[in-house]
Amino acid sequence: MKVESLKTKLNEYDRLVQIVCTSNPVLALCPTQRGEKRAPSFSHRVDSFEATAQNNSGRCWIFSACNLLRIEMKKAIPNLPKTFELSQNFVFFFDKLEKANLFLQNILETADVQLDDRTVAHLLADPIPDGGNWRMFANIVQKYGIVSKNAYGETFMSDNTCILNEELKKLLVSSAQKIRNASETKQKDTIINACMQGVRKLLVLSFGEPPTSFRLCYQVEEKKPEICSRKIWTPRSFASKYVKLNNFVTFVHDPRNMRNCHYFVERLGNVYGQKSSFFNVDIETLQDLTVHAIKSKTGVWFGADASRHVNRVDGVFDEKQFNDVELFDVTHKKSDFLTKECRLLYRLSEANHAMLFTGVNFDEENLINKFQIENSWGKGNGQAGYYSCTPQWFKDNVFQIAVPKSIVPTPLLDKMKNKTCMRMLPIWDPIGCLAD
Repeated sequence: MKVESLKTKLNEYDRLVQIVCTSNPVLALCPTQRGEKRAPSFSHRVDSFEATAQNNSGRCWIFSACNLLRIEMKKAIPNLPKTFELSQNFVFFFDKLEKANLFLQNILETADVQLDDRTVAHLLADPIPDGGNWRMFANIVQKYGIVSKNAYGETFMSDNTCILNEELKKLLVSSAQKIRNASETKQKDTIINACMQGVRKLLVLSFGEPPTSFRLCYQVEEKKPEICSRKIWTPRSFASKYVKLNNFVTFVHDPRNMRNCHYFVERLGNVYGQKSSFFNVDIETLQDLTVHAIKSKTGVWFGADASRHVNRVDGVFDEKQFNDVELFDVTHKKSDFLTKECRLLYRLSEANHAMLFTGVNFDEENLINKFQIENSWGKGNGQAGYYSCTPQWFKDNVFQIAVPKSIVPTPLLDKMKNKTCMRMLPIWDPIGCLAD
């Protein structure tokens, strides 16, 4: 086909669409239904906190995990205020540090592989991404602990990570070149050590030096003095007391691959030697576990494709709220291409954002009609930062969850213990790493 010969003829309706597309927020002008203007009600909810803001960074997986942990903390500290936050920046600092080391080790192990190899090219293209998953969050907290946000808060660079990421990328890729060109092991070790010193310095300049001890302080009511613990905590002792990450297990729904099978993502992670693994189940299992956890007063960390069918004004994820198909008169309206499996296979969808399920509602026939979601896009959108989604949106767009092991049925736990089915996915797989 000669592309230059293509012509586009617009009818009267098409010209109206053109005006909409060039002048206005498109989807807001083609709703099939309006979202709820008042805060929706839910038959089952966990303890709620004020919504958090990851700002211009890809730390959604850290924010949603910290949001889950503060719900668990409130069970031990009942007067924990709704404004309380754990330090996302503390986890982020050590995640970046560990990712830098993992990148260098991956370069060392692939030093004899051609530069145009897909794995090597992927490593070099994005050596230290913001993204992660539940297992990577657990890796950092189990190794370094965690602190409250008032002990280690946000900075301009943690809120806006593109500048730091570019500087880290230049340092790491230049070190990768030196490692690949070096002939002796001692030379390579020297290069890695110098690079890691440089990475840590950049992180300290950008975020500050992470605390080695702190007091837990919080303000129960506005204008009243802070309550501070007498005990001086270390990050690890605090995590040991309030964070029981071993009590959580993760599941994925990946329709491309076999059910009841363990999947590992090659060279993905942060702490070197710790593999990111997923146990694949059907979507009904993911939804049942989510409902059970919420009824047990525990939030559910999850990863989804949050770019699909989202209304940030009303705070709704709903596949039926916009008439985008009719607006553009596209031909794939009823195509099998829009199935979850095909969207993954053809890279039309990916697990790109982590959030927290905090509520579920049943209708008069005892059927689920919506889930509540705590997001990390700040309080200025949705219902003061909270969203809702339909059960169908859940089925079509949720890929992974983390839930308490205590709510998982014994037969499913027994299946997880079976290691006969184990598969490796490539590092670029769309299921592995979440950053939005």
